[in-house]
Amino acid sequence: MQAAPTYTNAYRDYKGGKYDLAMQEFNDYLKYFGNTEFAPNVQFYIGDIYYRKQDYENALRKLRLAQKQYRDKPVMVEAAE
Repeated sequence: MQAAPTYTNAYRDYKGGKYDLAMQEFNDYLKYFGNTEFAPNVQFYIGDIYYRKQDYENALRKLRLAQKQYRDKPVMVEAAE
């Protein structure tokens, strides 16, 4: 497993509305590549998936975790459609 393809696949599924698959792939990314430059983005996307599924409690929890864990790293995400 490599970081770039894992992120690319997860992001593609996220953009395609395959949120359950994207969630699994993003979680795998964090498990294996949690200290890489895209980890803050991944944590944000996980929070956004929860938000889109109207699971606001978990969305807020994940977004706060991203803010705490990656406070010194910027989150650079595209606006989701």
